[in-house]
This record gives sequence, structure tokens and C-alpha cells, in this order.
Amino acid sequence: MAVEKMEYLNIIAPKNYSNEILAKIIFSEKIHIVDSYVEIKKRNFSVDEESDEYKMHKDLLKIKRFDGIWDCEKLQSKLEVLMDDFNIEQKIDRDFVRKNYTKILQDETCKKYENMINTNYALMEPLRKMIEDEEEQIKKLMKMQINLNFIEDKDLPLYDIFNSKHLDFKLGYIPKERVLKIKKNYENISSLIFNIGEGNYESMYLFACTSDMVEERENLLKSLNFSPLTLDDELVEGDVKKTMENIEKKIKTEEKELLELKLQLKKYKEEKKHDLKDAYSLLMLKKKIFELKNKMAFGEQFMYLAGWVPKSCIKEIDKIFEDLKKQIIFFYKDNKGELGITPPTRLKNNIISRNFEILVKLYGIPGYKEVDPTNFLAITYLLFFGAMFGDVGQGAVFLIFGIFLNKKKELKSYGKILMSLGCSSIVFGFLYGSIFGFEHLIHPLFIRPIENINYVLSISVLFGVVLIFLSFLLSFINLIKQRDFKEIIFSKNGISGFLLYSSLLLILSDFIGIEILNIKISISMMIVFILLMIFKIPILNLFLENKEHYEGGIKAYFTESIFEMIETLMGFMSNTISFIRIGAFALNHVGLFLAFLTMAELINNGPFSVLILIIGNIVIITLEGLIVFIQGLRLEYYELFSKYFKGDGIEYKPFKLEY
Repeated sequence: MAVEKMEYLNIIAPKNYSNEILAKIIFSEKIHIVDSYVEIKKRNFSVDEESDEYKMHKDLLKIKRFDGIWDCEKLQSKLEVLMDDFNIEQKIDRDFVRKNYTKILQDETCKKYENMINTNYALMEPLRKMIEDEEEQIKKLMKMQINLNFIEDKDLPLYDIFNSKHLDFKLGYIPKERVLKIKKNYENISSLIFNIGEGNYESMYLFACTSDMVEERENLLKSLNFSPLTLDDELVEGDVKKTMENIEKKIKTEEKELLELKLQLKKYKEEKKHDLKDAYSLLMLKKKIFELKNKMAFGEQFMYLAGWVPKSCIKEIDKIFEDLKKQIIFFYKDNKGELGITPPTRLKNNIISRNFEILVKLYGIPGYKEVDPTNFLAITYLLFFGAMFGDVGQGAVFLIFGIFLNKKKELKSYGKILMSLGCSSIVFGFLYGSIFGFEHLIHPLFIRPIENINYVLSISVLFGVVLIFLSFLLSFINLIKQRDFKEIIFSKNGISGFLLYSSLLLILSDFIGIEILNIKISISMMIVFILLMIFKIPILNLFLENKEHYEGGIKAYFTESIFEMIETLMGFMSNTISFIRIGAFALNHVGLFLAFLTMAELINNGPFSVLILIIGNIVIITLEGLIVFIQGLRLEYYELFSKYFKGDGIEYKPFKLEY
């Protein structure tokens, strides 16, 4: 349950070392960079003004932002196209970059890789075009082949038809629904018409006419949705059979040429694959350095950089920059609250609760001076889920599915959460004596919820009360860390709110027949703390020299305070009652399976009954599992986080070589 201590780092160095320094910062993956120009303007940047060797105080008068332009957009685009063509994953080779960064940042090395990318792109473009043309030609030939298959058995003199000097021939297809139009208008058509063959949806016709009737025939063919049979003149020879033989030979020739081109391409790819990987790694490093420069400030002689480093990583950072200690100046500072700089938050949790950080971040990032709620959420959320969804078999399904997701890199966090939830469900399954909904297979180690309804609902509310008290405790810790003593005493999440909530519980306990404290004393306590919270500013003004102001006037203040108090009282009640849902869902879990079990018994058919029970378990695991997951989060966010967690921190994001 820890937010790691941070140190404020200022770096000053000659400008000509900037690339090497920034590369080391990126490789360290430990420094959270802030806008250095803004920090200097706010006078948060440390400068040794007494130094004789460095006159930074003079250089600072002429500082400006980095004004460079990323001019490698086209080069990056070309490289990405090449990597797609070469089937290379766009992944940075960190080992290559770390070992060679001093060399690859040199202008001549960059130029070498740039020339290599441009040369490969220029060579690949015509080669790709040739392959595309060959593939297109083969498709065209195969289409001719398919079309001729339609009339393969016809003794049709194709060469004479396509090379006739006296008549103009057109051979092609007409949709079946248009054939009737020809038959009805034979006497009006000034062309010879021959039906060559019939297909399922089209008919092949041959039209012949003299040269002076071509225009009239073309108009007719348009009205018939005529599709001409296109053949290469070079391939048309003799009859259909001979032409098909020519097409087959041509296809084989083209396929051979295509294979040679692809082999040539494959060989070329194998030769250049490694260079392209290196080029991509180099380009991404340059891009990251460019992004980092935009957060820096530059004078005429020096570069300035500000950021945050975890206190535990300072020795590691010093070691990384050991070879540059003569050229670089480091300033470390802590306790930056005095300067009004908010450090980023780096969470430090154990191996189990670390997986639940993602759920905390959905609500917000813990502030630097705020208790990290991850451990508290991890424990309580596991208890919520297990109590609402206690079943050994169904929990095992969650565990197995979590193990599967854990093997997927991008879903690893969710997989670990699911594994934890599955284990919690299994534990509560043994406590409830439930396996895949069946409650007679094992003896419960605690109780069967369906047989102890009032007890389950009561203990859920009592559990909620305990958690709300713990939330108040965490709120006290946060307010003390933030030195907000006014809120500690007067706020609804401070001492006044805690005692008001306690007095409410004492009054309610008296109503249900459990007298802990005399009801008159409890009511008196409640009234005192209500008045204390409403008259917060007037009371403070009695003791403070710097008087608090009434925003909007005294009337508006008291009106707002009264309504806020009503909302607080209703909130306390609803927060407490909300926890009854833990018991309600534990009962609902049993009841839903009983519904499917009843259906299976009514059908009284072995295979179908088993199928209904399987479907029932699938529905419970997916639908109810999702609902319980959401309800658990609701209890965390609305009933607990609202008491002690603001989540307005800045997430610690060190510069890394990744995209």
C-alpha cells in the first residue's frame, strides 16, 4: 500500500551531448520527464549560479523551446510499407539499439540507413508491380479459359470469326431473361444470330453483320446487357480446342515467370530483412529522442531537462550516466511541496495486489500524498466477488480462463485478476458447499446461504459497516499526510463525519433492539456533529486570524450546508444498505441455479436435463459473473472510494523506447 518516494531531477549539459544523454534517459526507463521550459519559467529549476565553469544563469536568459521539425515522416512511411511487404514485425530491437546507440546516432550512420530504405523502396516498387501484373495476366487468362469451357464441345472456327474481313462478328453472353426479347424481335434485327450454348443463367450468342450495320447492332447489344467474350488475338488459332491449348501454354509460361519473380523477391527479402529491422530500431530511437527534445529547454550553450526519478532508482541513474559525469550536472531535490510541484505517482505493491492496480486506475491515479488503495481494494474486492459468487466448479472455470488469458501478453493483467477471482470463488464455494450449483455434493465449511437468508443479509450489512469504518481511517491518514486539519475535524470524511456516522448506527441499533448507548445520548451526539459541520466556517473564524470567506454570501452558505448535510445523512444510510447486495447476490446465485435445476427435473429426460444444467452453468458463469464483477466495482468506487480516495494524481510515466 505504498506510493514510492520521488526525487526531482534537473539535468544541465552542453548542447552537443543532448542526443547521447537523451538516449541514456530513454534506455534507463526510470525518468518521468516534465516540461523543462515551464519549470525554468516557474523558477523550479536548480542552477549553480556560483559556478565559474558554467555560466548557466546567463544562458538561461536566452532559453527557448526546441524548434526542430520531425522530417522523417515519409521515410518512416516507406519503411513501414517495406516491413509489411517483407512480413517483418514492427518491433524495436532493444539489444541492438543499446549496444550501438552512440554509432547509430551519428549523421553518417543515419544517412546510410536512410539511403538503404530509399534504395530498397525504389527497387521493390517495380518488382511488386511486375508481380501484380503477372498475377493479373494469369487471372485474365484463366477467365478466358473458363469462358471457353462453356463452348469446348462446339466446333466453332474462332480464328475465322475474330479475323473475318467481310462480316463483323460479336461473340458473348446474354442473361437468360433477355433471350426472350431476341426471339420476339428476330424480324426486326438486321444481324445474323446464332445460339452457341446454354448455361444456368446465361446463353452464348454469335452476332454477325455487315460493316454498315455495326452501330445498329451495338445499340441492340447494349439493350440486351451483352457481355463480349474477350480473347487475346495472339492466342486465337483455329477452333476452340486449339485456342484453349494456346491459353493453357500461356498460363504455364506466366506462372513460371511469376514463380521466378517471387523467388527473386524472397531471396532479396532474406538479404535485406536484418538491415530493415535495424533501420526501424534506429528510426524509432530518433523519433523518441525528437519527442523528448520537445520537453526540453535550450540556451545558446546548454540544454536543460527536468523530471522525476524514484528515490530507489537514483544510484542506478547515476551509474548509467557515470561516463558523462564530467560533461553533465545533476541536481536532485525532494520535498517539492514547498515549490508547488506535484510529483508523479509510482505505485509499489506486492505480486498479488499489483494486478488490481488497473482497477484503481479506472477510477483515478492516487495522489502523491494519498494512500494507495490497491491493497485495500484487492482484499475487499476478492471478498466481495467470492461472497457473491461462491462456487467451487464455476470458480475453477474462472481460474482456468484466467490462466489462458495470462498467456496472452496484452491480456496478462486481466488474466491474473480473473485467476485471483476464481480462487476466491473456489474458497467461498467450499464455505457454502457448492459445486457447479449443486449443494448436496459436499458439506459446507460455513453455511448454506439459501438456508440462512436473514443471517447472510445481516452479516453483509455488518461487513459493510466495518469497511466504511476502515474507509474513514484511510481518510484520516490521507488528510494528515496532506496536513488538511480543517477537513480532518469538520468534513464528512473527517472526525465529525466519522462520529456522526457512529451516532447514526447507535440510534439504528437501538431501534432494532440492541441498546449500546442510551438513545438520548446518541441523538445528542448526532445533533452536535451536524451543527459542527454546518457551522464549520463560523467556528473556524473564531480561532483563525485569516478569516474564511462565505462564497456567495452567508445565506447561500447556510442553505448549501443544510442541503449538503441532508445529502450526507442519506449517503451514509445508502452506503451502508448497499452492502446488502453481497448477501442478495449470494442468494441470487443459488436461486438462479435452482431455476435451471427445476426445469431439468420437469423435463425428466436424461440427455436434455444434463443439457439444461450445462446451459444454466454457462449463463451463470457469463451473465451473473459479469454482473457480480460490476457490482463489486460499484461497492468499491461508490461506497468506499468516495470516503477516502480522490484519484487526482499524475501517473508516473517514464520515457521508454516503445510505440
